[in-house]
Amino acid sequence: ARRSLAMTDVETDAQERHLSIDNDASSPLDGDDGARGEAAAVAEPDENDTWVDPRTGEVFHRLSPFERKVVSLVIGEGVERLKLLQELKVDPEEQAEELSKAQGETIGAIMNRQVELEERFQALLLEREEINRADLPMAHALARNKEESLRVAEQMRATTDELCANLKGTPDVNASILRTQQAIARGMKVMSNIIEDVDRDGTWPSLNAFNAEMDAAKAAEEAAVAEAGEDEGESEGQEKSLEEKKAEIEAAEKESAATIEALKREIQAKLKSNAIELRFLEADLKGKGDEESQMARQRISELERKVAEAEALIEEEQSVHKATCEFLQNRIDNLNKQNEETQERHKRMKDEMERKIMAATQDREAAERELEEEKELYEKAKAAYDEWLSKKETEPVARPEGQEGGGGGEEGEGEGGKEGEGGKE
Repeated sequence: ARRSLAMTDVETDAQERHLSIDNDASSPLDGDDGARGEAAAVAEPDENDTWVDPRTGEVFHRLSPFERKVVSLVIGEGVERLKLLQELKVDPEEQAEELSKAQGETIGAIMNRQVELEERFQALLLEREEINRADLPMAHALARNKEESLRVAEQMRATTDELCANLKGTPDVNASILRTQQAIARGMKVMSNIIEDVDRDGTWPSLNAFNAEMDAAKAAEEAAVAEAGEDEGESEGQEKSLEEKKAEIEAAEKESAATIEALKREIQAKLKSNAIELRFLEADLKGKGDEESQMARQRISELERKVAEAEALIEEEQSVHKATCEFLQNRIDNLNKQNEETQERHKRMKDEMERKIMAATQDREAAERELEEEKELYEKAKAAYDEWLSKKETEPVARPEGQEGGGGGEEGEGEGGKEGEGGKE
């Protein structure tokens, strides 16, 4: 029974992983430039390249004939993997030992029939690949293959329903067999529906419905890590805020540098203008008297004073810029320190959450082991009780006269014990 349960989970996961095909119509050709070129040369655009699913209202892109062929090849690979899983599954005859003889033979016959149908379905898929791979595909052969595939898929569904009806009310081991067979049948059903949709409309709405079911099953697992996700979101928000502050600091530095550069250009222009003026003044001083020379020297002194003031202004601006850079650097260091502390706190919270999850997992495994032990004890007690009851029924005890009332009490007690054991079952 444990082996069947494990195989059911493995097969179901493998089918779900293999059938997760992207809804985009161009996905089967990704990564293959040669195939993409062949598709462009072979496929002709349809008049209406979209199709609306009447069940969900979703709009899909139709696949070209070449793309449909590629999808069929991909699904054929999935069929090969399911065939490998069938080789790994438990022999139905071993499971039928715990059932009654008639029921075991019936279930074994149904399972054998289902295996034959699955092999026939795989053979039809391979035959369809050979037809599509031919230079001149035969339309009548392809139509016959499609019709036969649909008929075999319907028979597989019927055998699955019949198997469910025969396994109803049997021990847990049969429930495990049922889950295994249903998982394989569901994979075959999904693939047959996909092939039918692709061949009919060039889309795969049935795969979208199957993926929606898988997404709903994963919702519970995603909820378990929601709290850790919130902590990560908070850390990301702080990192984003830090990046914004860094951007503001860089913008302020650029603005300050631009201001200093503008001042430098203004000073250079003034120096150039002053130098030109000084040259004209010196030439004029040569031909003028002392008064004019004195006036020229005063003008020169005034210009030198202005130059000194400009140089002092530059030095002051540089000092302010240096102080601003130091302040911004200190601010960045403080923000980095706060970010490191936040990450450390988040790491501690994450480790604590992982320890809690590990502890919960260990408790669950311990509970499962205890349940297995209780189940084994119950099976042993039931076997002992059945053996005692069989001996009591096959070896009647002779009762002397006058003790019939006492014997009746013992019989009542025995029936009460049976009813009690039945209630336990």
